[in-house]
Amino acid sequence: MGKAFLELRIHKLLLEAFEEVGPYFQLRGPNKAIVVADIDVMRDVLSDREVLKPAKLYSMFRFIHGGDNDILTSEGKFHRLSRKNMSHAFSSNHIRRMREVSLRHTDSFVHNKLEKYRDSGKSFDISEEMLSLTFDVIMEAAFQYKMPSDEKEKFLEEVDIVLKECYKENLPLRRTKLNFLIPSVRRAKKAQSFMRKVAMNIIQSYKSLDSKLNGTVIDKIMSNTEAYTNDEERVADVLILIIAGHETTAFSLAWILIELSKDSELQIQLRQELKKENSLQELSKNKVLASIIKESLRLHPVAATGSARVSRKDYILDDGQCFIPKGSNLVFAPAIYFMNSKYFEDPYKFKPSRWYENPSKESEEAFLPFVIGRRNCIGQSLAVAQLFSVVPHIIKKFHLKIEIEGTEEFYLTLKPKGWRLTAEHPPSD
Repeated sequence: MGKAFLELRIHKLLLEAFEEVGPYFQLRGPNKAIVVADIDVMRDVLSDREVLKPAKLYSMFRFIHGGDNDILTSEGKFHRLSRKNMSHAFSSNHIRRMREVSLRHTDSFVHNKLEKYRDSGKSFDISEEMLSLTFDVIMEAAFQYKMPSDEKEKFLEEVDIVLKECYKENLPLRRTKLNFLIPSVRRAKKAQSFMRKVAMNIIQSYKSLDSKLNGTVIDKIMSNTEAYTNDEERVADVLILIIAGHETTAFSLAWILIELSKDSELQIQLRQELKKENSLQELSKNKVLASIIKESLRLHPVAATGSARVSRKDYILDDGQCFIPKGSNLVFAPAIYFMNSKYFEDPYKFKPSRWYENPSKESEEAFLPFVIGRRNCIGQSLAVAQLFSVVPHIIKKFHLKIEIEGTEEFYLTLKPKGWRLTAEHPPSD
């Protein structure tokens, strides 16, 4: 119970340490690291093109696929070759195409599910629905694959099992050859094996297509013979990109819709604003929509424990009171720096107005949900496009309310757990 409790609230423990100790403190354990909630230091480190990720801290993510190199954890030649090739899959032309796919699936979700929920008065689990929606989108848009419903259901269940175990990978016994003695490890490896099989199915399905789309994620993976030597190696990035591409977006959408469900007046205000715009370019410039999305990403950062880098120089901070030596593992956790009152007034309050009523320079500079630098989120343009298309599509047609207030759960992402919403006809103007 103690370990499970720790896993579920590690982001809260980091926040408590920040409130008690300040913006710099050390994490103890097998992989020592220093947590930094200073945006100037963060920007300086992340902007360094030579800075590296700490290998041991990121090694746990390889449990997702059970292989070696992948685009998330690797450095050096493999990362350079895979990242450069993959970046073309997120060009503006492909983002427009993927947004059309997202809108089509959202429209299907509205007609086949939300309208039925509205007409029956039944509530729905917002996290489960957004996971299902974003999964279908990335399967088609990025991998040209339609997963059978039974395979999809099992895959999502197995992903959850693997991610929970992945989070424990740095615990002492799990880093030894005796880890097979742990029941949860054996179960997770079984789930991992199933996920690898599904990834291979996606690869084989793509090979058999008569009409392949040029430049998609799967096309870039399959055509890249410099980074990958065989399909077994490609499986790792297929899984990494599927999970990173749908979970974070799904939970971001869920948190946004939860916050809107809490505030009827804000929903009505947004709905009025949305009558004016339709295109993604117009919607992205809508101050009310943009502010709601930004504020939810700030208050509920799905990648709550953020990213880590190895410092390439000494840092002397707080007038000499804090010394961070070169070679330190530095952790930049949005769960902390997004709650720093130095950058955000009333940081624990959901205040979209902070972004359109003369936002401070400090808050704008501190808003880094996708990180910066050469290791920033490769799929951020797709994530943003989905947020700016799915939310308006739903809010234009439905008025959401909370039936059951849930909690939050954290393993590798900050997930809304147990939140059930209802959908109604929008109030008359």
